[in-house]
Amino acid sequence: MADEMKNMVAYTRVAENGRTTTGDSKAIARAQKRANLRRIAQQKKERRVADASRAKCMAKKAKKKANAKVDLDAEIEENVVNLNEVVKHVIYFGTERVSFSIYYDTHDF
Repeated sequence: MADEMKNMVAYTRVAENGRTTTGDSKAIARAQKRANLRRIAQQKKERRVADASRAKCMAKKAKKKANAKVDLDAEIEENVVNLNEVVKHVIYFGTERVSFSIYYDTHDF
């Protein structure tokens, strides 16, 4: 922002009658345009950094979730190995086939 103000001050030369000359107003317009382009470029850069940061965070969360799922699957497999009997049930709802398993531990009987 300070650089923009410096540019504006540099181009705001006032003529003797108190008005800016035509050349000066064009120079001011050019300075404003450059300042706007710089500001837009800075915003784009900040947005890219924010997007990259967000993507990195999402990747980290996905990795954490995947690791948790692998741990859960391993735990389920361990439990299945410890159980003595597995009964699989299949139910039809119209054309939809739904299957599920009930694990019975024979030690409970």
